[in-house]
Amino acid sequence: MNRRQRRRRAQIRNLFLIGPPALLVVLWLAGFALPDVHREEVRLFLPSTAETVWAVLTDLDGMPDWRRDLVELERLPDGDAGGRWREVETQGQASAFEWVESVAPSRLVVRQVGSPTNERRWIYRIVRAERGVEVALVEEHRISNPVRRSLAGLLGSNRDRIDGLARDLGHRLNIRRQLAADLKR
Repeated sequence: MNRRQRRRRAQIRNLFLIGPPALLVVLWLAGFALPDVHREEVRLFLPSTAETVWAVLTDLDGMPDWRRDLVELERLPDGDAGGRWREVETQGQASAFEWVESVAPSRLVVRQVGSPTNERRWIYRIVRAERGVEVALVEEHRISNPVRRSLAGLLGSNRDRIDGLARDLGHRLNIRRQLAADLKR
């Protein structure tokens, strides 16, 4: 093996030894430049009234009927702003939630309870529009670890929950049937 080959192998070995820690340092430093709250938002138009959408969102006993990710919902003693409940999802994971803010029929804020490392909240904004309402579903997730913050900024976060909520809410309010009726007009 000649000198050039030995030098090349040493460079490759150094790259494998120094590369991963250097990448972590870059991600850690970049994470400090990003906000610690990651937001995902979905907007949908529903040909319904604000009161009807509000009734669906605040009907805790009816949630397992229209939410596909929910197997069981158990009511807990009410909190300061109103309802508290525990959800069991289809994967078997159980989480407790509570209403933080409730301004009928325009704004509802829900947060996860009892998980100090996983600070999440969901904001439902209902705005009256012509021939229906626009519903904005916002998920806010506080990420304290700067490396995870960088990865969420680069790769995006898991949108399954908020997209599923929007889809299920649309199905519950018969959005497909309403849209088909509007297209026939």
